[in-house]
Amino acid sequence: MKSAALEFVQGCVAAGRHRLTHHFIEEMVNDGFWMVDIVHAVLAAESIVEDGADAWGREKYRLTGPASDGRRLSCVVADIDGVDVLFITVYAEPEKSQA
Repeated sequence: MKSAALEFVQGCVAAGRHRLTHHFIEEMVNDGFWMVDIVHAVLAAESIVEDGADAWGREKYRLTGPASDGRRLSCVVADIDGVDVLFITVYAEPEKSQA
């Protein structure tokens, strides 16, 4: 069963109700991701964890999911106003070594 927070973030992304920080865009480019990767990861994510609050007191969440090419990525997002979501940062998850 999905949490209310995950349903909120996925609903915002599906409806195009999201904003990106400059930092998010820089990190997305640095890690070789495209927006299609971010959307895919968010919509395919199965869980989300609370990640404190941002500088303005808004709740932050971290979710992890697969990019469109299969790499795993994590996004940190904030609930702006109960209507839109703000993408704060993104990073590639380290690949697990197969031993």
